[in-house]
Parts: sequence; C-alpha cells; structure tokens
Amino acid sequence: MAFHSRTILGYRNPYLWLVLGCVAAYGSSLLNGFAWLDESEILRAEYRVESAQDFSAVFSQPLDEYSFRHEGKTTTQGGYWRPLYALSISLDWFFWGENATLFHFENVVWHILVVLSLYIAGRELVFNSTDSKRERALAKASVFWASMLFGVCPLGVHSVSWISGRKDTLCAFFAILALIALIRFARQGRRWWFAVCLGSLMFALGFKELAVALPIVATCYLIVQWATLKREERWRWGLGLVGTWLTVGGYFQMRNFVLGGIGLDMDAGANPWYLKFGNAVRLLMHYGLTVVWPHPIVLSDRWDLALRWRAVETLRTTLVAAVAIALAIWRGKAKRIVLIGFAWFAIWLLPALGFLPLRHLRAERYLYPASWGLMLAVCGLTIWAVQGIAKQPSKTGHRWWEIGGLLGLHVPREIGRVPLHGVLLGGYVMVLVVLTNLENRFWKNDQTLFTRALQIDPDYLEGRVGLAHHFIKNSEFQAAIDTLDELLTMVECEEVSKSGYWSPYVVYMNRAAALRQLNRIEEAKANFLEALRYQPGLSAPCFGAGLCAMDLHEYQEAEQYFSKVVLAEPDSIAAVGNLALSKLYQNMPAEAESLLNPWRDSPQMDAVTLRTYGSALLLQQKYSAAIPIFERSIEQDPEGASDWAKLAWAHWGALHASEANTALTRARRIDSADATVQYVSGLIPQE
Repeated sequence: MAFHSRTILGYRNPYLWLVLGCVAAYGSSLLNGFAWLDESEILRAEYRVESAQDFSAVFSQPLDEYSFRHEGKTTTQGGYWRPLYALSISLDWFFWGENATLFHFENVVWHILVVLSLYIAGRELVFNSTDSKRERALAKASVFWASMLFGVCPLGVHSVSWISGRKDTLCAFFAILALIALIRFARQGRRWWFAVCLGSLMFALGFKELAVALPIVATCYLIVQWATLKREERWRWGLGLVGTWLTVGGYFQMRNFVLGGIGLDMDAGANPWYLKFGNAVRLLMHYGLTVVWPHPIVLSDRWDLALRWRAVETLRTTLVAAVAIALAIWRGKAKRIVLIGFAWFAIWLLPALGFLPLRHLRAERYLYPASWGLMLAVCGLTIWAVQGIAKQPSKTGHRWWEIGGLLGLHVPREIGRVPLHGVLLGGYVMVLVVLTNLENRFWKNDQTLFTRALQIDPDYLEGRVGLAHHFIKNSEFQAAIDTLDELLTMVECEEVSKSGYWSPYVVYMNRAAALRQLNRIEEAKANFLEALRYQPGLSAPCFGAGLCAMDLHEYQEAEQYFSKVVLAEPDSIAAVGNLALSKLYQNMPAEAESLLNPWRDSPQMDAVTLRTYGSALLLQQKYSAAIPIFERSIEQDPEGASDWAKLAWAHWGALHASEANTALTRARRIDSADATVQYVSGLIPQE
C-alpha cells in the first residue's frame, strides 16, 4: 500500500495533526495586542453594536457610514456591508472586554475550524466512487497536506493574527460549512442539511462578500460529478443550487438597497475589457506566486499591477495559457486533484479579480481560503511525482518513495515506511510554521506592524497614516507630523496616489491633532478645515476647528462650529459643554445656562462642563444653585484651585461666610497664584 495509515507523518488521527499544526503556527499570536483598525472598530466602538438603534442601523447602513453614526453624515460612497462582523465583535466585547488575548484565542479557534472544514470538504470534492484504492490514497494524502499547509501558512496572519481580520475566517468557515451541507443534502436527502446549507451561506455573506463564490464552486462540482450521480441526487442538487443562487441574489438585492448600487466592476485599472482581463491574469499570477512562497507577507495593497502593460505581463499571460493547455492534455493520476485545486483557487479569487468593487485590490488576505486550492494542486502533483520515481522495492524492502528505500538502509519498519512526500511536505510545513511565527511578531502593535510594512513598501500610504496615529497615541507629535508630511509629498505624484487606498480626511485629522498638541493652533485649525472639506457632513473636524478657535480667543467663530456639532450630535455633552463655554466667553451666561440645564443631573457631566455650568450661574448671581455644581466638580477634580475659589464665591454670595472662607483657604493651599483664586480673595475679606 502506498500510504501506510499508521506512520508518524501518515494520516492516522488527521484532525489532531491539523489542530496541532495550527496551534504551532498561530499560538504565538496570543501574545499580541490590538493593532491597526482594532482600535477604531473595537476599542472606540465604531463597529460595535451597543443599542437597539445600533442593531437596526448596522443592517441598514454600510460600515463606513455606520462607524460615523454619532458624528453626522459621511460622504463616503459605497463601502462594505458586513453586519454580522459588527455583531460578532460586539458579542466578543461583551464577553472579553479589552482582553486582547481572548480575542486572539478565539481567532485561532475559528482558523482551526476553517482548516478542519477544508479537510472534510476536500475529501468530499476529490473522492470519486469509481476511484481505485491507490487513487483514493493519493486523494486523501493530497487533501491532508493541503489542509496542513493552509493551516500553518503565514498568508493567514492577516486573517488570524489580526483581530479585525476575523471576517475572513468567519466567512470561510460558514461558506465551507454550507458546501459540506449541500453535498450531504444531495447524497442523503435530509432536509436539515438543506437548512444548514442556506443558513450557513447567509451567515457567510453577512461576514464578508467573498462568499458569493460558493454557488459557483457548487455548480462546477455538479457539472463534474453529473455522470456519477443518481437521478434523485441530481434533483436534490438542482434544488440546493437554486436555493444557494437565490440566497446570493437576495444578498445582492439587500446590498444594492443599502449601498445604493451593486457595483460588479473593478474600480482600478483601465476600462477596455482586454486590459481588465490582463489585470485579472496579472493578479492571479501575483496571488499564485505569493502562495508558493509567502514571505515576506506584504501588508501594502498598492495597485501598481494595473498601472501599465509590460512585455513581462504578456509572458505571464502566455504562461497561464500554457499551464491550462498542459493540464488539458495531461493524463496523470493526479489530474482531477490538480484541476479541482486550480478551479477552487480561481473561483474563490473571482471577487478579488474584478467581480466586486473591493477597496483593497491587491490585499493578500483575499487568499483566505482561495490559497487552499493551489496548495491542493501542488500537493497532488508532488505526491504523484514522488510516487513515480520507482515502482519496485529497494534492497531494504521499502519503496523508493519511502525513507528506508531512499537511504538504502535497514531502519525500523515504522520509520522506514514514512513516505518521501511526507518528509518533503512535512519539512515545508515546519518552514512555514517558523515563518508564520516570525510574522506574528509584527502584529504586536501599530508600531511593529507599520514599521515592518513600510520597510517592505515605502510607498504604502495607509501604513504611513497608521504609523502617524501610533505616534500621536504615544505623544510623539512631531514624529507624527513628519510622517504625514512625507505622505502628502508622496501623493503629489499621481502614480503613487492612485496606486493605493488612503483617506485625505484621516490624514488631515491626525495632522491637526498633532499640531494642536504642539500649540501650533493656526496650522491645526487649517488642517481641521481641510478635513472638513473632504467630509463636510461630519462633526469631528468641526469640533476640532472649534477647539482651535477657542484657543485663539475667536469665540464667535467657535460658537458657529460647536453649533454645527450640536446639531449633528445633540446627545454629545462635550459639544454642548463647549458651545456653552463659547457663549460664556461672549458674556452670554443665560444662554450657556439654558444649554446645560437639561444635563444638570446627568452623570455624563465632567469637571470641565460642570465648571462652565457653575460659572454661568455665578455670573447671574444664582449662588445657591451654583454651590452643588461646584461641589460635584470638586468631587471629580479635588485639586482644582479655581473650582475651590468659585465654590467660595458661591458660598459668599449665599451668605455662608464660614463655608466660603474654608473653601477659599483650600484654594490658596492648592495654588495661591491662580488668577481666579486671587480674584475671589479680593471679594471675600479674610477672617
């Protein structure tokens, strides 16, 4: 028998080996924290569902618009509609909170489930009732090693080591589960398999739009297996395919309603069909070469492949055609396995080759789970080729494709019967495990991630924005400004600016925040206004411009900005408080009081807003009403000298002389040089 079921690198307990491989490759990711979009999507709750209103909104809005739901209306067109992804991170936040380790642990578990489901689905796809025992062994070995390679490949770091990348693993798992359920429904006729198929497909589409490839995979499988199917199986297959295609059609209708257009055309590249075909071929070649040697993992997704047509692209297209012709005329035992692998690879990549308008056109995370197909083809060819080395046993009694025959030595039977392909592919697995662990290190935080990404591709625009944001979080404001200035210089080159995704709004918002921290207020204000030009419906740049206007003592202008923010976010206490403060500085205490009166008993009132409210009451000589306001402010900030002084002023106005002197004494102890303390000291005579 060519494949002994009890060898160390054989196929006894394949599920256990697959789980161990995944843990060896991705276990180190549990040491990582939140990185890249994890902060905005999870920590800052931009994608989290926190109320019934959010639950309704996440199904009726694209994620870009949903993320700005508390800040006005974004002008971003289209975007992604992935409501179940938002629900998944919301559920995890409920259980795990800010514990990044548990988020990563769950990601690894989902990846393991994907690998196991691929192994099950692979056996369903490549096995044929007419196969010989040898062909079944070849198919079983190919599926096992393809699943193992997929499980440990560093291409998965974008989907597994990155918490927000779980949309890939969740989509892949439910899509593959739908395929398994469809095949078993056709064979067994049990209705609950049909329900599992449609339900899983709906879940997969809700996590990521790449699941639209599933009905194509199922249709191709039916065409190939048609002659071997019984009549009732054909009817059940027809019913299953109608159900899956109707599900995808319903998804597109809903997507069309939410996004305002289905958009089945690639955004980048040239319009003529032949150039689009060339771009698709080049992307396919790029993805294929990346699967064969996935190092280093490139975070950058710049679309430099579509910018021009070179002679080498013609050569690549010719090579693809030659491979297709060779497969057509080849009659090897592994032909069906190889064809299934290439078909899986190409079909799952269809959305990323122009079928759907994806923002990141060359992102390697689109290889999840497409890369499994190419690995299946490579494993099938490798095992078939090794088998063909020799047909006769060597002097040691072992086949030439087994270790004993290769070494020409008498070795223990269990070791000697380890197949040579097991040694070759097992060695490659160990290499990939090492590479994956090396890649996991870079997903520790934003600095390690984007520093590495920019070393590989200095023109990676989004990476520069991410690194600048990391500098701002760590109070390295000048470094952030320098990084963003380099980006703005780079995008003056049209080729660079069109070769990758970047958001001018995000760039100017981050630059403005850093400039304000360095007290370069005029420049900061100009950058906030530039961000507002790109997203005039959002309140964040208005709020920033208002803060800068306050710093510059332009209170009337600040009032205008904060009024726009309050109009967009009436429940924002920060916006209402700053609007009241701008009115207070314009000597309009009554208007400031009226703005804050509805918030009087709200626990959201912070020390700054309470101080504004109390000051408005003081200026109107409402001393008794001001006393509890300043007491609440002091509870939050007991070392605020001005608050103690104003509390003393309120007590003095309310004729509480003893309490006034006590509060004023405390204020002097904290900071006797404070302007408010000195002013109140002049009002209240010392005892």
